Amino acid sequence: MRWIDTRERLPKIEQVYVISITKDTYTYKSVAFFEHDCWFYSIEGEKGNLITDRVNGWVEDLSVYVR
Repeated sequence: MRWIDTRERLPKIEQVYVISITKDTYTYKSVAFFEHDCWFYSIEGEKGNLITDRVNGWVEDLSVYVR
């Protein structure tokens, strides 16, 4: 798992990512879809609203745990 600063680069693959978002003075993690150079909130696994707050970075190579 590695955090990538969005100022360095954006993902090349359009899929779901864990991201860091800053809104006003609060920073939090979220799950988001990346499509066409835009970030969208993930709402119960479905693409939600466009993220208008600052996206600081995204996690590269996050593995998925499958049972």
